[in-house]
Amino acid sequence: MHQGSLNSGNFPNRTVHLLGRRLTLMTVPAIVEAIGDAVERDRQLTIGHYNVHGFNLSMQLPWFHSFLQSTDIAHCDGMGIIKALSFLGMDLPKQYRVSYSLLMPALLRECDRRGFKLFLLGSKPQHLSAALENLRQQYPNGEFVGQHGYFPRHIPPPMAA
Repeated sequence: MHQGSLNSGNFPNRTVHLLGRRLTLMTVPAIVEAIGDAVERDRQLTIGHYNVHGFNLSMQLPWFHSFLQSTDIAHCDGMGIIKALSFLGMDLPKQYRVSYSLLMPALLRECDRRGFKLFLLGSKPQHLSAALENLRQQYPNGEFVGQHGYFPRHIPPPMAA
């Protein structure tokens, strides 16, 4: 796993397993650096996360378990997972908890710093427009685009030529 300058030696990237689930222990700066590196190299990077709810779903839904195991990074999104690992004898610092309330501001700053493009998917059209406008004002060097999440329930078949 990539260990770069933003990931201090105090918190090395690690892969651990919890009840057959692979988890990638990384800090916020390390994940942001991995994303930036993938963008720079024009490489696809799939990121998933485990919090207690997602972990439970991965136990119940084989397709969800398969998806999370196929990701490049499956980080800890909650202290519940860190605590579960501590019960197994791993004394882990809270810096390995990467909630999206911590990750997204750091990622947005990196988009702004490096002029990256970020795509948002979902929400009502008016909320998406407001979010994009807000991001463009706060991070003028980033490029922000998106698509609302209200898709037609029935997509008509293609017309014959």
